[in-house]
Amino acid sequence: MATSAVREAKNGRAFVRRVRSRLGVPLRIISGREEARLIYLGLRHRLRLRRSALIVWIGGGSAQVIHGSGSRPGYLTSLPLGAARLTQRFIRHDPPQPDEIEALRRYARRAWAPVVRAIRRRSWRHSLGGSSMTRELALAAYGLQCRQPPAEERRLSINRRSLHRLVDWLFTSTARERSRLAGVDPRRQDLLLAAGIVLLTWMEGCRVARLRYAPGSLREGLIFNKIAPLARLAVDEARRPG
Repeated sequence: MATSAVREAKNGRAFVRRVRSRLGVPLRIISGREEARLIYLGLRHRLRLRRSALIVWIGGGSAQVIHGSGSRPGYLTSLPLGAARLTQRFIRHDPPQPDEIEALRRYARRAWAPVVRAIRRRSWRHSLGGSSMTRELALAAYGLQCRQPPAEERRLSINRRSLHRLVDWLFTSTARERSRLAGVDPRRQDLLLAAGIVLLTWMEGCRVARLRYAPGSLREGLIFNKIAPLARLAVDEARRPG
């Protein structure tokens, strides 16, 4: 399945046709809402969520927000707030210029506004941050404070205060300084600032004090999406008399 990059590319559909014809891979483009649904499905099964959860996912091209309880999410949305997209669009200097940061912040606030209004009308027991970018931000926050992150990934978390401190530090940091942060993937250090601003803006707007990192992915959602109908079919067959 193809997501944000192919979904929005001018030649996205031509690319899909070529992959199908040259490689025989049944590639298809999925919508942002379908991407969000599959993310929820993957995280729910990985974490065995039984209570209401609010999930934010910061990817490279897009960001997803999901609110759900049980097998079906009640709220799904996808926005063009991916870390790679916003870095390419707004950040042109190292360290970034104040006007670049302010433009990125204004854009993030405007984009998140309808999501914030929708989320504030809901309640939840778990607030979770998925995707590798959330993990990188949490690890960077631990590294900045010279603290050892928890050994188990499922215990990794980030609160608003530590994220705010990290974002403030990223404003003035260089690529060399960011690459020295313990636990941070050097290939993603240039995306930390945009991801941090997007996540902090969302947490402040939705009044989320702390996010727990949620291991799991879209890929797992795809697997469960395929398995579920087969499992239901097997149960129906088992219940059939004779």
